[in-house]
Amino acid sequence: MSLISDRIFLILSQHKMQAKELAEILGITPATISGWKTSKSKPSVDNLMTIAEKFEVSLDWLLLGKEALSPIQEYSTEALEVAALWDKLDDAGKTIVKAKAIEELRRLEK
Repeated sequence: MSLISDRIFLILSQHKMQAKELAEILGITPATISGWKTSKSKPSVDNLMTIAEKFEVSLDWLLLGKEALSPIQEYSTEALEVAALWDKLDDAGKTIVKAKAIEELRRLEK
């Protein structure tokens, strides 16, 4: 099981950032971040929220590692309704809807 600190340091690595720079952003000492890495302490909720917002990752991913590391996407109400309907379809229904959607996209490309 990976730790919150593992994900924080993964973010830092991907952004080519040092712990010292993150400490400045959060208004804490580099020693505090060092404590996270050694599991002597844990980041506060405020720090986690700032990290999630600054690096565009979800709190679910940061806390639990449950999502891919990617920007948070916002979906319209209509898109969420369609997704909910999609989940209710069986495989045959999904095949029909997918084929119809592809057909419609091709019509729009003309």
